[in-house]
Amino acid sequence: MVGGPEPHIGNRIRATRERLGWSRETLGSRSGVSWGAIAQMESGRRTNTRSNTLLALARSLGVTIEYLLGAGADLPRMFGHEEFSYQTDDHFLSAVERFIDEGLSRSEAVLVATKTKNVELLQGRLGPKVDQIQLTDSSAFYGEPPQALSLYRSFVDRSVIDGTPWARIVSETPWHGRNDDETRILVVFESLLDLIFGPLPVTVLCPYDERLVHEKVIDQTNQVHPQIRSDDEVVPNDSYKNPAEVLLGAPPATG
Repeated sequence: MVGGPEPHIGNRIRATRERLGWSRETLGSRSGVSWGAIAQMESGRRTNTRSNTLLALARSLGVTIEYLLGAGADLPRMFGHEEFSYQTDDHFLSAVERFIDEGLSRSEAVLVATKTKNVELLQGRLGPKVDQIQLTDSSAFYGEPPQALSLYRSFVDRSVIDGTPWARIVSETPWHGRNDDETRILVVFESLLDLIFGPLPVTVLCPYDERLVHEKVIDQTNQVHPQIRSDDEVVPNDSYKNPAEVLLGAPPATG
């Protein structure tokens, strides 16, 4: 439940509804919230609004729950964005399994998008746990990075709607064989994750296979992850650059 006085919620619902040219009945039909409840919220008579009601209204109106609540630039950062470099298959498996187990132990939704070989390795390693996660071959959608962003955002949105407390994603980008321009696009993609997911309840782990990814590329990607995961801990990354620096001025990666 979202408690306390909330006249600003009603004002914002009404203002957004009127901007769209909708009546209360139209918003009710599109959101599944009764027009009477909407009228109570807009007038300030309803002082306790369920979170699922706010989510339904926000999605129908095309705004965020944070907007309806009156939150702005002071939104806390929830997104965790971790880099992990590995040199052996066992190293990859142990770190990713630990990341998955952390999520499953907390009833979190888990998506693993990795290269074909690692999908097969994880299927053998995880046993019955593989049925509790979504496991997919990342090469299927990284030809066009926006497809990956859409997949990840849809996964997080579905997790929130389903009532999952948090989502976690393993995102292994297929870097091997990329030219300079393609590599630059993927570095920008990694940085965009910070902008898109900043206030959302999700943690993304990005593994890098040092046997295949050039050292210069790893140097570039190191700058777009605020956290680094080692074998048994996650630490702040002193080399991290905010997305504005990367998007507006970072030199292209080579390798």
